[in-house]
Amino acid sequence: MGMSVMRMTETDAGTWLLGSHLADWSKKPFTTQQYLLRSEDQGKTWTVLPNARPKGWIAEGFNRMDEGRPLNLGGGRVLFMSRTPQGHLFTSWSKDDGKTWTEPAPSTLVHPDAPPMLFPLSDGKTLVAFHHNKVPTTGNGELSDKAELMKMRSEVWASLSTDEGHTWSEPRFVLANAVAPVHAVSGFNSQCSYLDAFTENGVMHLFMPHRWQQVLHLTIKEDAFGKLPTKAMLAKLVSGKPPAATLVVRSPAFTTAISAKLEPTLRVVYKKVGSRELALDIFEPAGLKQGDKRACFVAIHGGGWTSGSPRSMYVFADHCAKLGMVGISVQYRLYKAKTPVTVFECVKDARAALRYVRSHAAELGVDPDKIIANGASAGGHLAAATAMFDGVDHANENLDVSCHPNALVLFSPVIDTSLEGYGNAKIGERWQELSPAHEVRPGLPPTLLFHGDGDTTTPILGARVFAEAMKKAGNRIEFVSPPGAIHTYMFKDPALHEETLKKMDAFFAELGWVP
Repeated sequence: MGMSVMRMTETDAGTWLLGSHLADWSKKPFTTQQYLLRSEDQGKTWTVLPNARPKGWIAEGFNRMDEGRPLNLGGGRVLFMSRTPQGHLFTSWSKDDGKTWTEPAPSTLVHPDAPPMLFPLSDGKTLVAFHHNKVPTTGNGELSDKAELMKMRSEVWASLSTDEGHTWSEPRFVLANAVAPVHAVSGFNSQCSYLDAFTENGVMHLFMPHRWQQVLHLTIKEDAFGKLPTKAMLAKLVSGKPPAATLVVRSPAFTTAISAKLEPTLRVVYKKVGSRELALDIFEPAGLKQGDKRACFVAIHGGGWTSGSPRSMYVFADHCAKLGMVGISVQYRLYKAKTPVTVFECVKDARAALRYVRSHAAELGVDPDKIIANGASAGGHLAAATAMFDGVDHANENLDVSCHPNALVLFSPVIDTSLEGYGNAKIGERWQELSPAHEVRPGLPPTLLFHGDGDTTTPILGARVFAEAMKKAGNRIEFVSPPGAIHTYMFKDPALHEETLKKMDAFFAELGWVP
């Protein structure tokens, strides 16, 4: 019951890697699991990864994960992308020629029920992912030609990555297939999915099904991808406003390239939820020895609780390790609407992570009274949650161990979950239970809050309300707000990044936790 539909890859060592999935159409709801087949002898024998059937990869919150595409990056590194029926393309990486893989996690690329179509450009560094970003209104899993999702595959968009698939540029419009019915089929009249491509002499050749009746051959110069229009640019064209004269591909966050080169010295599982293991990526300081009691910096990534990965926080965890602290980046379950994983579950995971660090302080070389919770955007919300939302815990937690940090460092946090803030629709009617700005009390830890006044994602008003409430409650807070700085500016602007690190260093020194 396996199926392989996307192109395989061959690594520098000659290893063959092929994405294959288990699918049983007789079972309802229709479910699939993703596997990788690996061969070191040109297909004579194969290893099934990540585990023997039926224990393949699954996408949390979806019935399906399938049609994976591996891509050789060179030097033993391989990127793997797989689809879910509706939502994000999931991404995994290998650094040992495809033998072991990171746990698949959602990328920023959104698509409706279509596979990852992933190719390298001729410079050997830039990747292009073709995908669809219209989301179907009907249920997934239907393959009839009348299915709405087939009509949604009428557009092809492209995103570029210069950091081996860790981050992607804003999607840019490539084409829309003709939609007027001219064949004796309905939904397939607009279908243009499952494309293949190759590059030659600076030109990419695309081959895709036109209405599933003919093959469309399209050529595009590689340097033209950055000039294709974004969704906002198309909207301006429709409104009659002239497009911008110069179109520039949005670069990845400044810190992304730094974090991509960093690796933790230790990884431990801090919680098992069902069959899901959640890990801490640990950066140990030089000279750490048994019996040490170092300050500990626990970083939690952002992404609206729905995306992102621990790697994005490596740059800060590594910086703190260089100061002599233990730096940690936290993995947590990601929110998905209409599934058991709500924002409350994200909070439970974050609190469990802090509780694990404190209960295992001796073996980690950590001082249990010098633990800093840090987070960016939604991760900042979860960091604050470790100090504030008592009672939002896993049922099997040892509540005798406190998860309260001894200090907070918050980057552009989701701090107000009311209708005036961020996240209200995701949390629902119980939003106030998870709104830091509305739950301030005396006795909260010293807090360093970074929030630019140009932030349009998490409005700065909530940060100001929170800071004022902290002062009134007698809590120590330092509020840093560079004029005009945007959301999570410390990841995007080199000068403001350095300024953020200096402010953090001074904060830690004032606490007496670093020289």
